[in-house]
Amino acid sequence: MADIDKILEAEKTITTILKELSKMKSAVDLLDSTKLKADKVIQTGETIVKNIHRLVEQVSALVEKIVEFDIQKEI
Repeated sequence: MADIDKILEAEKTITTILKELSKMKSAVDLLDSTKLKADKVIQTGETIVKNIHRLVEQVSALVEKIVEFDIQKEI
């Protein structure tokens, strides 16, 4: 009878370990998904910054042309 009790206790322990491993796997999957989403946000942010930089350069060039424009000469 003692052997059966030991086997049942071992089975309970194994079941507990499996449940905890399953929870860990779920947590890892969640972290992996979060990392992928964070990487996408960073990539999108970098693209936005590059586009803003290009826009600032274009607007600066336009402002420079406006400043250089001699309205008296055109009249």
